[in-house]
Amino acid sequence: MRSALLFVMTMMMAACAPIPRAPLRAPVNLAHKADGLVEHGLKEACRRYAAGHSDKLTMLACGKWMFFYESFDTSGVPEALPFFLVRAFPKEMGAGFEKLGMIEDPSSPDHMPFGLAPGKMLGMAKAQVFTCASCHVARLPDGRISIGAPNHRYEYGKHVLAMMTFPFVATSKPESHDPDAVKYLQPMLDELKKDPTIWAKLGGTLMLAMGAFKIPSVTPDIEHMYANWPPGTQDFVLAPLPVDDHAHIVGKIPPLYDLPRNEEIASSRMTHGMYGWTGNAHSLLSFMHGFINLLGGHADKWPEERLRPLLEYIYTLEAPKNPNPPPAATVAAGKALFRDKACLDCHSGPRHSGKRIYKTSEIGTDDSLVRWMDSERKGKPCCGVEFEDPLTGGIKSPRLQALWLQRRFLHNGSLSSLEQLFCLEPRPKYPAPLSTEGHKQTCDNLTDDEKKSLIGYLRSL
Repeated sequence: MRSALLFVMTMMMAACAPIPRAPLRAPVNLAHKADGLVEHGLKEACRRYAAGHSDKLTMLACGKWMFFYESFDTSGVPEALPFFLVRAFPKEMGAGFEKLGMIEDPSSPDHMPFGLAPGKMLGMAKAQVFTCASCHVARLPDGRISIGAPNHRYEYGKHVLAMMTFPFVATSKPESHDPDAVKYLQPMLDELKKDPTIWAKLGGTLMLAMGAFKIPSVTPDIEHMYANWPPGTQDFVLAPLPVDDHAHIVGKIPPLYDLPRNEEIASSRMTHGMYGWTGNAHSLLSFMHGFINLLGGHADKWPEERLRPLLEYIYTLEAPKNPNPPPAATVAAGKALFRDKACLDCHSGPRHSGKRIYKTSEIGTDDSLVRWMDSERKGKPCCGVEFEDPLTGGIKSPRLQALWLQRRFLHNGSLSSLEQLFCLEPRPKYPAPLSTEGHKQTCDNLTDDEKKSLIGYLRSL
């Protein structure tokens, strides 16, 4: 009798005991395959953090989940649109939009990419929202996938055209749209004509999407912009996104590696954190608040404590070393030239960043950036958007680490190699805001051998 009672009590205690959790480990930020990049239990870590568990591993695991999947309570687009594109046009879009340079999330049953995640409902319809991972998870030249790397393969402009312009072109006269945009969309239009089942699916998709919200149309001149940006570049403040500052700006997607913390910023005598190409955000926190506002969210609902896991996780991201570094003698010669040729005048901060904001005339680049969020030059942000820090009307000099894995150069991404940056290869000709005229100090007063040594040093960082 006694043993039976003990058995029952033991079983009851076991049933009430918490289920053992797999021990958390430091996040994996570099992997050969996508399914090795996102660990199990990340969302559970966020629930634990919200319940008061603030140990380091819980915080970092939660921050990693936020990096991939946090929508910041924004709505994005009806998920019917990206779901339709991936299913109906596998040749043109690819699983996870891989034909546009994104990377399929192996945990997504709908073949969505890293960087598109469920957002706030649009009426009765589910939505997909851009997250940090859309631009900052990339496949490296050696095939590995890195969190924090700038995705310079990502055709963001064409992605927007596919989701937001294709339905209009398919159901109206193509001549009412930009010719370059129509040219990009033409293979999908051809598939649509050949296969009536795609027409039926498009109709169903539009019923779901337009039942959620009115799909915003864009003008032909904006369609032209989206159709002609190089991969790895974007203007995130442009119709049909929530905020349009009416200033056409193109910015290269930057890396998120080795960001300086406040202590390093202070000790290096930087003006402040200088986040964003114009450097107006004084800290990573204020940059995230600005990002949330631009997405149509409410930064006041995201205080520092709520964002801390994401911020701390981003601070852990480190640049992978070049697996095929240049010869040591070349690197040493380039390092000496970097010092002797006054490169440190603009790149003496952490990881060869600058320490202050520059006027565009000092760099020699076009002045498009000075109009960012302030097209009429009134000195404050337009469109009802509030930032915690003032606009600068200038440009920063970026950190120079991990250049070996990058595919876009200059702030606007108009160059595709260090050889073009140093004028060892001809620079292409584009009009502003894709002008390639900036930063001619890497072209002038240097011999070809000096340029090659400097490039070797930069690819070793």
